[in-house]
Amino acid sequence: MALDKLKVDYDFNDFDFRFSIGYSDCDLAKTLGLGIEYMLRQNADVVIEPSCPEEYRIGACALQVVSQFTWDIISIIYTTNEVRFCDDMIDSLMDSFNGASASSTPRVALKQIIDEDDNDSYTRTLQQIKARSRVVILCMDLATDRRGFLIRANRMGMTNSEYVFLMLNIRSTGFGRAGAGKEILANGFMPFWEDSVNGNIDGMDSVANSAAKYMILVSDLQIGKIVDDFLLCSST
Repeated sequence: MALDKLKVDYDFNDFDFRFSIGYSDCDLAKTLGLGIEYMLRQNADVVIEPSCPEEYRIGACALQVVSQFTWDIISIIYTTNEVRFCDDMIDSLMDSFNGASASSTPRVALKQIIDEDDNDSYTRTLQQIKARSRVVILCMDLATDRRGFLIRANRMGMTNSEYVFLMLNIRSTGFGRAGAGKEILANGFMPFWEDSVNGNIDGMDSVANSAAKYMILVSDLQIGKIVDDFLLCSST
């Protein structure tokens, strides 16, 4: 269908098109191998790379950060919904862990789905984290959930130099969220620690802001880019 469309829109009738398709399964080694095969051995004129979702790359980037800091014990918490935004991100993370060498793979002390509306379960999960690890990898689809986590972590005494929170994100918003707020980050978004829903009725914006200082963002932003003093790691 695509070729027929090209012939209709452009004068390609005198050209003989031949298509070769290879399946990389979004695996980097397979992708490079196919690229070499088509460009060097088959002399292809055009090679189109796979449109792999960014969540498959974020896991590898997170593993790189964990290995760089030699963190050997981690906990993982995330939210879930019908979109499976965080489910897929965490699956990518676990795939990266499973495919890495034993020397660079941390031990997962806890892996748990959390529910903002289930206060007792949420509190128990944070208590378990305090007893088992000091590095927490988290993915939360909603900005309100990310703000809520920071507030809970502060109440549990986890926002200090003993802990670090590694947040996974592929939406190029950094520490921001869409909307109009009192503060605007360098990327043009309002910070997610601001309560744009209820106008900071709980008075916890400053608490969430302070807690965010212990968070590292793994995102699809450019390598080495700094947004408001927060370190960003890129998957590209």
